[in-house]
Amino acid sequence: KVVVQHQGTLLTPHQVAVARATTMLGRTATNDIRHIRFLITFATFFFFNINSYNSINVRGAMFVASFPRAFSRGIFKSSNSDTMRIQLSRQLLIRRPFATTTAKTTGTTTATSTDAATSTTTAIHSSSNAHDDDDDDATEHIKSYTFQATGRSTVTTTQTVNTNFTITTDIPKSMGGTNTAPQPVELLLASWMGCTQATAIFVGRHMAPQRLLIDRLEFIDITATRDQRGAIGLPLQTPPVTVSRLQRIEGTIRVHAKRGKPVPVEQMEVLKEQTEVRCPVANMILASGCDMDVEWVDGNSASQ
Repeated sequence: KVVVQHQGTLLTPHQVAVARATTMLGRTATNDIRHIRFLITFATFFFFNINSYNSINVRGAMFVASFPRAFSRGIFKSSNSDTMRIQLSRQLLIRRPFATTTAKTTGTTTATSTDAATSTTTAIHSSSNAHDDDDDDATEHIKSYTFQATGRSTVTTTQTVNTNFTITTDIPKSMGGTNTAPQPVELLLASWMGCTQATAIFVGRHMAPQRLLIDRLEFIDITATRDQRGAIGLPLQTPPVTVSRLQRIEGTIRVHAKRGKPVPVEQMEVLKEQTEVRCPVANMILASGCDMDVEWVDGNSASQ
């Protein structure tokens, strides 16, 4: 049965249904492609900027602010949409360090009105001088340590270039060594105690409003443990069943203030916390995942 005439052609109901379905499918496919393009651009932007610190706020606001104008100009529909999207993405995906200032960059971006890519580039360059100043300031405070060492069999002799000292390490005979010097891990723990001592003196001297003048620290029953399978597990082709680093350090640190004065609990807590944060060796050990179960107590009170 003929029910429709289209451009001089008579269409049956079946043909009409097919034509309508084809049209709807074409529109749906076109919309899907636009949605996919939009999602890819949006997801790519956030994926590459997730680690670019607070500068993501500026670029995120710039990116979203460009949406109304982008749709009004039809850049997601026109033949130049891919070119526009690539140009915009290249500028938005520039990774910059923390020196980018949100307030300053936003102001610069708002001042330029037409091209999103140009405005972003201008904003980023405006903060480059501040970033260079931060790098110069950080370089001034870098402390370096230089060594020369020679190892023969299990014995290693190390020369400290900065302070001109000689350090020798060895391992026990049971481990294939000659037992002529402390083990490297023992020196690591000795370094931790020496660094803790020096750092605690510094922290106590700079406490405010009441300084804590320390006479001495006593490290009592310090014990460190590790799982040997992490270092000597065989065969080599099989990954170790556990880590080789130190897993736990425990013991007691007795703090003796000068003139036999007691150390208040609040000061002891600050002393422990700040020393562990500021001591380079303790900070490195804690960062490795080692459990530092060391109790800090008032040595003067304990001796009474």
